[in-house]
Amino acid sequence: IIENIIKTGYIARDNKKHLIPTDTAYTFVDLVTDKVKEPELTAEWEKQLSEINRGSMAAADFMNSITGFISSFVQDTKEKYSPEQSTGVFEREREDLGKCPKCGKKVVEFPKSYSCESGKGGCGFVIWKQIGGKAISKAQAKKLLDKGKTDLIKGFKSKTGKSYDAYLTLKEDKTIGFDFPERK
Repeated sequence: IIENIIKTGYIARDNKKHLIPTDTAYTFVDLVTDKVKEPELTAEWEKQLSEINRGSMAAADFMNSITGFISSFVQDTKEKYSPEQSTGVFEREREDLGKCPKCGKKVVEFPKSYSCESGKGGCGFVIWKQIGGKAISKAQAKKLLDKGKTDLIKGFKSKTGKSYDAYLTLKEDKTIGFDFPERK
C-alpha cells in the first residue's frame, strides 16, 4: 500500500525510515470536504459493507451511493476551487536556500533534495538529501550554495561500507563533489 501511495506522488521517502507528505497530498487534503474527513462517514460505509456481507444490502446500492457521493464531491470541488480562484492557492511557500549555481534561480527544498526551482525541465541542479548514507541538512546545503563548500561532514559510507569524512563541494561543472581532509 505504501509503495502505491509513493508511486502516486502523495508521499515521499525522506530517507529509508521517514515518509513525508508531498505538495500533492497537501492539495488533496485541502480539497477534501470536512464530511469526508469525519470518522462517522467511514463508520457508515463500514456498516453498509457489513450489511452487504450479511446479505441485507445489495452491493449495487452501496456502489450507487458511493458514486453519488463522489459526483457530489467533485462538483462541489469544481465550484469551490475554480482555476481562476485557485491559481497559486496550494503552492507552499518554499524557503530560498540560495542561488542556483547553474541558472541563478532559487534553490528550494523538496522531499528528497534541495533543487533548483526551475524543476524537471530546468537546469537540473540538485543536492540530494542523502549522500553516501549521510543526511545532508538544510544548513549544510545553504553553506554549499553560499561558500561552495560545506563544513567537514563525518560518517559518509562508501559502497564497501567503509566510513569516511569529507567536505561537499561545488565542482566546476556545478555538480556536487567531495573534498577530503588532509591525512595526518
